[in-house]
Amino acid sequence: MAALGLVLGGLLAVAAKVLGARGSLRAREVEGLLPGVNCGACGFAGCAALAEALAAGRASPDACPVGGREAAARIAAVLGLTAASRGEPGPGEPGPCGPDRCDPKAVGGARRGAPAGVAGAGPLPGEGGASSAGAGGSADDAIDRVARLLCRGGAENCRRLYRYQGLSQCRAAAAGPGGGERACPWACLGLGDCVRVCPEGAIRLGPDGQPLIDESLCTGCGRCVVRCPKGALALLPRRRTVYVLCRNRQEAARVRRACRAGCLACRVCEKACPTGAIRVEGNLAVIDYGRCTGCGLCVERCPVGALADEGRAGPRPSPQAAG
Repeated sequence: MAALGLVLGGLLAVAAKVLGARGSLRAREVEGLLPGVNCGACGFAGCAALAEALAAGRASPDACPVGGREAAARIAAVLGLTAASRGEPGPGEPGPCGPDRCDPKAVGGARRGAPAGVAGAGPLPGEGGASSAGAGGSADDAIDRVARLLCRGGAENCRRLYRYQGLSQCRAAAAGPGGGERACPWACLGLGDCVRVCPEGAIRLGPDGQPLIDESLCTGCGRCVVRCPKGALALLPRRRTVYVLCRNRQEAARVRRACRAGCLACRVCEKACPTGAIRVEGNLAVIDYGRCTGCGLCVERCPVGALADEGRAGPRPSPQAAG
């Protein structure tokens, strides 16, 4: 038995060395495809660490924001994977979203970079507790959707914790301390990743650094939604003009310290709605589109401008000064 144990132990040792050598060779091959700038924007301690993670299956081919799609495609080919494994299409690949369809698993649910246990779990703010059709909306609501920004945390409203200096990419900024320079964990970072991935040119950055979406050009493909590391974008029914401009579910005191335009869960909108379509759940206003008539009373009454009405003329209410 002792001899058998020695033989088996020797075989295991040899196998470990062979497999380890193969893994190291694969990692070195992958590292050669990375830019080599060792910026850490991928979340790993340099390109070598990322290469090891890629070879071990602990990272996605598109983990390097510097290398972009070209590097992702080459790495995917070496690893025998697809460059679209994290929702970003590779060359010639449709990815999870296209002009006439979008995989709900890709644009819904938990989102990368969003605070754990809160963002993206269940329906988005403004969609009630079910799909639009299931909550009393029409089938068109479930099909004809457009991308909308659920944030007013631009430079004028959301407090800056520090000044980010690095790659001009949202993913890179979100890998920094606190998930980015903004005090609100859900705030748009304003570096234009959504602009770059939009195939229709429907998005541009406004003067405050926040995305402006031309709904006449938006096809609802959802690529910007997948790309945003903060979950600040969502696909909402095109014909539903009233929606919530905040995703922060923290208590009101923390929201007020972070952003002048954040929802305070004050329930003013809830009391103003004549049909009971809006209610506060988990410190955030939620709209039941099956009941919403689009009257806009909630938008008018909101003291911080945390609600939008795309059909409303004139500016939104100015947010109160942060306390």
